[in-house]
Amino acid sequence: MELSELIKIKLKNDIQDELSSIHNYDINDKISSLIDEKINENIVSIDCDNIDLCKIPDKERCCTRIMGKKYTEKRCESKRCRGDYCLKHHNIIQKQGYLSFRRYDEPRPSINESGNKIPWRDNTQMEDINTLIKYQNMKLLKLIK
Repeated sequence: MELSELIKIKLKNDIQDELSSIHNYDINDKISSLIDEKINENIVSIDCDNIDLCKIPDKERCCTRIMGKKYTEKRCESKRCRGDYCLKHHNIIQKQGYLSFRRYDEPRPSINESGNKIPWRDNTQMEDINTLIKYQNMKLLKLIK
């Protein structure tokens, strides 16, 4: 079961609990079907990983790829001031001769300068949560049998 399905079930149960004072079963069935219909029409997919809070337009941003939270890749959020790069990344290029994670528009590196594998996280946060839910569901079903 995926997170969006769990959210729908939770939302439906909460609304039904609020309306539980009505004891007319015909009305409750109608309410239940309307709730299902509205939830399916209006549920919003949550994509936490693709929210870009940077206020600088892309054409004015530094072109450096950086390591984001939990090994995600991000584009530097600083403003360009030296060619394609912000002052910090320009200085790194001047000092080291390269960027650790390259430009955002180049293939990302798989190993770092020490030869160690970079543990990039390719799944979105929602995919990670859905994987955990499925795993826990499998464990529960195994315990029930």
